Amino acid sequence: MEQKTEVHVQITLQDFIRTHALSARKRGLPAMIMMAVFWVFLIVWIILDIISHPGASLSSILYSWSSTALIVFCLPFAGIILVQLVARRAYKNDTLIGKPRTYSFDTAGMSCVNENSNTRVLWSDVKRFLESKHVFLIVLSSRNVFVIPKRGMTEERADQLRLLFRTSIPAQKGWRGYWAGRLIFYGLLVGLTWMYVTYEDPGIERAKVYFDKGCKFEKIKEYTRAEAEFTKAIQENPKMAAAYNFRGYCRKQLGDKTGNLEDCSKAVVLDSTYANAYLALASARADLGNNSGACEAAQKAKKLGDTAAIHFIEYYCK
Repeated sequence: MEQKTEVHVQITLQDFIRTHALSARKRGLPAMIMMAVFWVFLIVWIILDIISHPGASLSSILYSWSSTALIVFCLPFAGIILVQLVARRAYKNDTLIGKPRTYSFDTAGMSCVNENSNTRVLWSDVKRFLESKHVFLIVLSSRNVFVIPKRGMTEERADQLRLLFRTSIPAQKGWRGYWAGRLIFYGLLVGLTWMYVTYEDPGIERAKVYFDKGCKFEKIKEYTRAEAEFTKAIQENPKMAAAYNFRGYCRKQLGDKTGNLEDCSKAVVLDSTYANAYLALASARADLGNNSGACEAAQKAKKLGDTAAIHFIEYYCK
């Protein structure tokens, strides 16, 4: 290779964004970005979920499938956007970054000349050399990087520079952060996947406890206390159709026919195969004088195999 090589460049915003993306990947920043964005999305989605499901407990919302899926799928895109925003801001604040400059390379080091400065760097002071499809990066520190765009550069010239960088800059300096970052990145990804697949909502177990208590009170006709326990079960697990169905029965016994109808309607929405809930809905509608709606619900209960629905139909649906 010739003793001295010169490259004339002008760094654009796109070059600068690519520089930040490459530097982030090699230094392990995706892991840190994913960690930060994970908590931001988690907090925001919890708030939104609480607003949309006021009766749900915090634990059931925290590990809901919708929340976890949103976080997992949005993290990579959020990381890319964050890197671009940081790059745009840095480019805008640096008045010299877009000015034309000339790089000179030799076996001892490199020089960078622009209209305001003339900087000389020895290869022994370089921390790492990075390369992507579009740029070379000569990294002195986390805040001091020389950007060498490949735009307009011949393949022969790129090969010459690549050979010079690889032979002049110690390879291990350029790859420590790369492998550490990859380990952190994939470790976090595996951890999120494991949580998504194996975690069981503690609210579901607590809902079962409250439901069992409610059933005990319902059997001894303590309907007020039973209703309170079923309400607690619903707060822990808003998707528990049986809790709505049993609470509706308790409300019926306490004289709240409208509340009974609302709970029975919610139960069949949550579980369209719940035969007993359809029969309870038929009874709730009949109590309020809606015989046609009662017959419709009873027919569904019959189709789902509830034999008691046959007697209901014979009485109300002649």
